[in-house]
Amino acid sequence: MGTMTLNTRTWVGAALALYVAIFSVTAFCQPLALLPLRPVMQPAAFAPHNMEIAEQPAQRVQGAVTLPDLSKITIPDNFNLSQAVKDILDKLPPDLRAPGSVSRDRYIVALHPNATSDDLNSHLQWIINMLSDTQLFDKDTINKFAGILQKFDSEFLRGYQGHFPEWLVALIQRSPLVRLVERDQYVGGTQSPVSNNPYVTMTGFLAAANESQTVFQRDPPWGLDRISHREPGFQGLYVYPPNGGAGVDIYIVDTGCNVAHDDFGGRARTGASFSADGDIDGNGHGTHVSGTAAGATYGVAKAANIVAVKVLDNDGNGLVSQVIKGLEWVLGQVRQNTTRRAVINMSLGGGGTSALMNEVIGRAVGLGVPVAVAAGNNNTNACDSSPADSGVVMTVGASTETDRRASFSNFGSCVNIFAPGTNITSAWYTSNTATRVSSGTSMASPHVAGMMAVVLSLYPSASARDVYTIIQDISTKGAINNATLNASINQLLYNGINGTRFDGLGRSFGLTGQWKLVWETVQSVWM
Repeated sequence: MGTMTLNTRTWVGAALALYVAIFSVTAFCQPLALLPLRPVMQPAAFAPHNMEIAEQPAQRVQGAVTLPDLSKITIPDNFNLSQAVKDILDKLPPDLRAPGSVSRDRYIVALHPNATSDDLNSHLQWIINMLSDTQLFDKDTINKFAGILQKFDSEFLRGYQGHFPEWLVALIQRSPLVRLVERDQYVGGTQSPVSNNPYVTMTGFLAAANESQTVFQRDPPWGLDRISHREPGFQGLYVYPPNGGAGVDIYIVDTGCNVAHDDFGGRARTGASFSADGDIDGNGHGTHVSGTAAGATYGVAKAANIVAVKVLDNDGNGLVSQVIKGLEWVLGQVRQNTTRRAVINMSLGGGGTSALMNEVIGRAVGLGVPVAVAAGNNNTNACDSSPADSGVVMTVGASTETDRRASFSNFGSCVNIFAPGTNITSAWYTSNTATRVSSGTSMASPHVAGMMAVVLSLYPSASARDVYTIIQDISTKGAINNATLNASINQLLYNGINGTRFDGLGRSFGLTGQWKLVWETVQSVWM
């Protein structure tokens, strides 16, 4: 029998390294016991909600990693590898160390950006082998964990999602390949960037918009009416460019969409589903949101296309990992389709934060895709939940018919703009002509997503930051009742179409109210 020339701690670390090597997992062979433990991010559970920047830097692994010189180690003939793993587990905190403990939580794991597909596959094989080791625990214990549920293997993210015992999560965190581990969580359907654009200004956008042919929609949903007029109240008209949104795909990351609904006129399609409920909208939330973004009757951008990405089930719930998978798919589509521009709407969120979801959103913005997200419906700080806290999106609060912040709408410095979000009529999923009136920041966000599509149809080469800047520059300032803002920005969405032609002429003749409506009607016929 040989002898050990290293101390016990190093011996255990080397034993673990050898244990991993037996399964040919070269990516995970470094001594796990030598690496510091990083805390798992623990966001709260999510609930429904009814600026382009440089890529975010990855979090670094703490401490240096050094491979031991295994040539100096002599392993005893009767050495038990499983016992070595148990020895390591005994050193973990009491709440993590029981191999048989069952965690109901699922986890999302992100590898470092330089990790390859081979690294990922080897790492996953190590996990599979650990969970199937009957020397560590009995089959009943093994069967309690689903293991690896899905993997992310693209240029945007390499990692995986799964259901693991917490002791295994503690070991996963020690891998030099692993950058971040966070608990998966449920989501549901629910500062201002500095203008640095040299060629797009408020005046320039208004001029470009008004040079295009404009048309009127009579008796529109009140939200469309409000965003096309500076004055409070209702004018009974929605003024818009008929080609607004042409050449733009709006990806609705939601419950799916009834793409056959008459209001879409063949401009909607099902893109992908990451829900066990299939790709049909069995909830209605996604159809309603899609109608507000681009419906012929109920939508802002009436020439844009809708692409439904289902990440929420028919109860309106989903996991962050499903949202990430959906976003990953969208980014792949954006990469492939270079002839059309894209917008993402995320009328979802909840009560916690997700660094990984925000990171993938940042990748979308980096590709030039503007993203509109709901601020949330909890009447609390929007910065306390994702994706509203992203910092690279337009986070949309809900306003009422009387230009107040809706009582349910989240608020704070993360809110970039307000848009109509109460009593919004839009398409519904139950038939191809069905409609429904709904309220929520989920209804406010697609107003902004539709406006993003309009901007991109006028400026096809604009970056995501350009789009954000334009929308905020032309917004109606000071429109929201200050007493209700609760430290939020006082800007209301405005489409700018009648900003110089109609409102300007109307005011120059001193026209208001119904007389102004008559003047605009005359203009629509003769000008």
